[in-house]
Amino acid sequence: MEDRNNQRKTIRDFDAAENIGEIIEQWAKKAFFSKGNPLMKKTMDTENIPYCYHSAGVYACAYLTINITDNKAHMEAWIEYDLLIRLVSFFIIPKQQKLESKSPVQALQRLMYKRKISKLLVSLGQPKI
Repeated sequence: MEDRNNQRKTIRDFDAAENIGEIIEQWAKKAFFSKGNPLMKKTMDTENIPYCYHSAGVYACAYLTINITDNKAHMEAWIEYDLLIRLVSFFIIPKQQKLESKSPVQALQRLMYKRKISKLLVSLGQPKI
């Protein structure tokens, strides 16, 4: 059975470019993604610290992790909403959401995050989300 958290994440596997680390770092700077987890403190393992994009005034964070093993890249991207926004929405908004979700819930915010991460994928020679 598939891990329930993976059902709420956008997952891609692809061949890693030789300079993938450089490409990711340059993209992160341009897209304002930083290493860390400003909203959900201490919820993720410290070995796999994700890139995070958090816009001021929005109670959500877009996360991106890319693990590289034997020239193969495994990418996971998702949006994680904090408790306050979920409470205000009477829990209509899920804790985690895929970027390619068809749900109308938080569609504009999801589109913004999807475009940012798609730029990285294109620079890595991968199709957009």
